Amino acid sequence: MKLSVVMPAYNEKKTIREIVRRVLEVPVEKEIVIVDDGSTDGTRDILRELDAGVPRFDDDEPLVPSGLLDELAPHHREVLALRFFEELSYEKVAERLETTEHAARQRVYRAMQALRAKVRFRAT
Repeated sequence: MKLSVVMPAYNEKKTIREIVRRVLEVPVEKEIVIVDDGSTDGTRDILRELDAGVPRFDDDEPLVPSGLLDELAPHHREVLALRFFEELSYEKVAERLETTEHAARQRVYRAMQALRAKVRFRAT
């Protein structure tokens, strides 16, 4: 069995190398998926340096495993596209979805849970 580690990252320039190193040191078969949530501090540059086999989700080079997003329910794809690919703030996502910011955050959270489940399923 393979462990899937999904790591959100937002402005983690000071810590991302160490976090990835520690995860890679764990002696189990694993895959790491890093979800960059619009970092502006150079985190993406570090992720590109560390890119050896570490898929990540960001707006410059979305490395989404083939077909993974297509397997999600349409409402999950929509909210992930708004948040991560269009880089909208939670407030703007809420406006587009005609809901509250709290509800938009919950929708993104549930969509990320669904995505993690797909990653875990693919790893088995």
